[in-house]
Amino acid sequence: MNSIAFPSLTEEEISLVSHALSGLLQNFIYFQTDLSHELFMVLAFFGPILIIWPAIPFLKEYIRITQISYCRRTHAMEARRIRYAIFSYFTIGISIFIMLQFGIKLYSTEHKNLIFWFINYLIYEKGSEIRQKILLWWMNCLIFTMLFIRIFFYAQKSKKQINHKNERISGSKLNKRRKLFHGLVIIMFLPTLYLDPLFSNISFSIAFSLFCICEVIRILALPPLGTFLHSFLSQFTDERDNKGNIIVSYLYLLIGCASPLWLDFVGITLDEQNQYQLKLKTISGILCLGFGDSVASIIGKKFGRLHWPNSKKTVEGTIAFVLAVLFGGVLVKYMGWVNDVIIWIDFFLATIMTGK
Repeated sequence: MNSIAFPSLTEEEISLVSHALSGLLQNFIYFQTDLSHELFMVLAFFGPILIIWPAIPFLKEYIRITQISYCRRTHAMEARRIRYAIFSYFTIGISIFIMLQFGIKLYSTEHKNLIFWFINYLIYEKGSEIRQKILLWWMNCLIFTMLFIRIFFYAQKSKKQINHKNERISGSKLNKRRKLFHGLVIIMFLPTLYLDPLFSNISFSIAFSLFCICEVIRILALPPLGTFLHSFLSQFTDERDNKGNIIVSYLYLLIGCASPLWLDFVGITLDEQNQYQLKLKTISGILCLGFGDSVASIIGKKFGRLHWPNSKKTVEGTIAFVLAVLFGGVLVKYMGWVNDVIIWIDFFLATIMTGK
């Protein structure tokens, strides 16, 4: 794993991820489950590895030809390169089908087919209308965001920066672009999570596995999506993303939003799922990333003067973070999106420790 993820991830992050995956895999192997959200969570982390593995021989040949300079490639070589890309997609598609159709049944106590279960859950089961509306809301948010980026960000592309002042302006624009997705997190998830937390849990798992597959396609520049994905995502990368091959920002954003919900659902039975009430701790990632991180970054970069010792963070940014997260907590409680009793002094102290 170190050879794949480094230097995109630090050694500490790689160690943490390895331990988490080992624990999740051990739990999955030794304890059979009939809880669909747990099956989807396991698939989210191990599914991309399992479905890409059979395609590695084709991907290796594709990479070998791609590494040859374009001017030196013959028509026959280019045709083979495209064929290997098609074979890779086909193999990945077959692997997904086999894993969902047959593989998961080995570990499910009910031997359920996740494809048909999810379709039935989305369309026919009790509460399906709410789930369809949530899905429609998410799709509309994504479409409008893409249109906004297309209209405003692409239209602003122009002259290259030629001095340090312009470079700083460019950095400020990059920061605002990145925080657009943090704002999108608030709009997409805060008004909908409480409506059906289980559906949101499963959707996060599916989204993470899709993100991982898209990242593989982007890194390898597999046609027809690879170049487009790289061109689009490169507009939002910072120095952390440019350390290695993996763009970690959007993966971390999703994990940060989803992990509190994933953790809170661990071990919840089928009966408890129907009675589950969203709690403040389960949306803490959305509050911190959507409200806190966005405001802290913008305020800190624009007005920050006092830096914490041995840190790039500013005091002004930290204060903005705390106030923004507190505002988010008050908002969700006022709107009735969470149902637990909030001890505000504990919430305030936890927010300060997180911001620091």
